[in-house]
Amino acid sequence: MSKSELYIKLSVSGAISAALYFLLYSYEKEIMESFTRTDGFYPALPVLAALLFSFAHGAFTGYFWEALGVSARARK
Repeated sequence: MSKSELYIKLSVSGAISAALYFLLYSYEKEIMESFTRTDGFYPALPVLAALLFSFAHGAFTGYFWEALGVSARARK
């Protein structure tokens, strides 16, 4: 992957991750009300939200470390 392509992916994944965190903090009250309901309304919603954050933040973190030149050690 070229450096310019890496930086584009890093920027896009960082923007997506930042937007998700911005939305989380902006709608904190509504999200807490939805996720703490005990009447069975959208029971999978918290799990899907956690997966979305995990994928977005994981992609950003992976590209971040790759841009810094940090990689896993090759196995023997």
